[in-house]
Amino acid sequence: MAIFNKLFREKTIDVLRLDIYMSISPVIEGGHGTACIKWVPLTHDEPNLRVLLICLLYAHIMTINKESRVKIFRLIDELSKANVRDEGNTGFAFKEWVVQLNSMTSQFAQQFIWPWKLVDNVNELVKPGLFQAILRASVNEPREWYIDLKKVASGQDWIFVSSVVLIAIDAYCKGVYRLGCYELAVYLWQINEFYKSPENIRPRQESLALTHAINAVRSGNLTVP
Repeated sequence: MAIFNKLFREKTIDVLRLDIYMSISPVIEGGHGTACIKWVPLTHDEPNLRVLLICLLYAHIMTINKESRVKIFRLIDELSKANVRDEGNTGFAFKEWVVQLNSMTSQFAQQFIWPWKLVDNVNELVKPGLFQAILRASVNEPREWYIDLKKVASGQDWIFVSSVVLIAIDAYCKGVYRLGCYELAVYLWQINEFYKSPENIRPRQESLALTHAINAVRSGNLTVP
């Protein structure tokens, strides 16, 4: 496995990193969490690369989070199609998402997956956890895209991995014009078109899903859903 990882890294380059800091104490106590994101260019930082990273993050999280896969697939499917229809006017205003917990294993009855309050300065967060998502590109053409998602800081529970992608989408759309939101929606929609349904999702398919989305957009043959 170590040899495979070494060969893989020699054939790819790290392009862009997304740091998502999450203060989870209020969430664990039954409230809403606070988050801060930072984009860290490793070679380039173009707007379309941020879109690719968010889409890979979404596709990857669906492969590893079976518990929330159906809900997040349907949520993104509905909002991405709505944004494609009206060219980004709908936006990604996610509804409240609460997960009921097992009273035998947790002292709290529920967890809030959404909403999260976004802040500009990580110093505003109390003992934040950190997720890092790294966008990697193949050295050779045709270009292929990969993602590495890891939990860096201690104290972050993987139950919030669904929150990670919602935070990334929300923060990105708040920082771009309507057409930027529209572009992201087109790619997210096509990723779901690749999967067809949450039941069809398999591990390590996120790169194939993104390649499908890129090719679909480049074809110019898409019709409004």
